[in-house]
Amino acid sequence: MVLSLFSYFYYYHFLVPTNAPPKLTQVNVGSVRLQWDFSQVTSCGIYSNTILYEDGNRTRREVLIPASNQHVLTNLAPGVSYTFRVNADCVGSLAAYTNNVTDRLQEYPPSMPLNLEVKVTTAALEISWSPPAAPNGKLGNYLVTLNNISEEIGGLNYSFFDLKPMTTYTITIKAQTTAGYGPAASTVVTTDPTGMFGTS
Repeated sequence: MVLSLFSYFYYYHFLVPTNAPPKLTQVNVGSVRLQWDFSQVTSCGIYSNTILYEDGNRTRREVLIPASNQHVLTNLAPGVSYTFRVNADCVGSLAAYTNNVTDRLQEYPPSMPLNLEVKVTTAALEISWSPPAAPNGKLGNYLVTLNNISEEIGGLNYSFFDLKPMTTYTITIKAQTTAGYGPAASTVVTTDPTGMFGTS
């Protein structure tokens, strides 16, 4: 069994004073502010702070020199639960540390799907796309709309059949997270009896 970095500091529970969990505030997509105060638990001149955070798969750390009482962590994954703690470090030794705080980062609507492509056969549209560059959380179904007909799709392609020849259709694709739908990728196509198509 591989222990996380948090487990490495377990024995300090009996040697080093602990402090209240850091205050956590989400400031924007994938960023949180941590705030802490060690003034009541140690009198040493704190030289640096070490912030430890893990998502269940790996543990990361950031070292603040000089020491501070707050820090903003960035490039975190929306919709993922993280556990945070902060160490107060004197020169060459650990002076105190906070208890852990765990929080699931808020999700936001994703950006638009990418690489929207449409192929037209005799009386059908074959649509494909790629996931958005910024999912901003765990992606759910895509909303595919052909004029006023909408379908929720779990994959990255869909086809509409029994279409009229020489007819113009507007196609939109939206991605979603638990925070809602993002902006749409869209295109306009015109069917042709030969299977050719035009876009505008």
